[in-house]
Amino acid sequence: MNYILVCACFSWLIAQILKVIINLVKNKKVILERFVGSGGFPSSHSAFVVGGTVATGISEGFGSVYFAIVSMLACVVIYDALNVRYQAGEHAKALNVVFEELPQMLKLLKEKDAYIKHKERFKEYLGHTPFEVLGGITLGVILPFIVQKLF
Repeated sequence: MNYILVCACFSWLIAQILKVIINLVKNKKVILERFVGSGGFPSSHSAFVVGGTVATGISEGFGSVYFAIVSMLACVVIYDALNVRYQAGEHAKALNVVFEELPQMLKLLKEKDAYIKHKERFKEYLGHTPFEVLGGITLGVILPFIVQKLF
């Protein structure tokens, strides 16, 4: 058994299950996409990389070169979740509004032929708020200690 990989994957799994449960409580329905989808609380990307990072620290030592490398990777993933993917989600929300309003705007301008027939809404759950990332980091820190005790 690879303790580090188990901790990372277990952290991701728990985060995804929590997303489904939180969505169920909040919206009173199960949305299966939440099992694998990105975005939302807690950040499964953050949970995954921090779970692996903490497990590496426990296994190899917090002063090891391995811990340093996975820590750098975790920082890149968390930065991406907070900034790049979060902003992409905000852009998707804005584009979805534009595409919803565009037919009425074009009708007023009598330019129906210029309408781009975009059928699907853009995916808005791409990134995370700082709170969502903190939730993922918290899971990633706690779960390796639980897994270590279980195995």
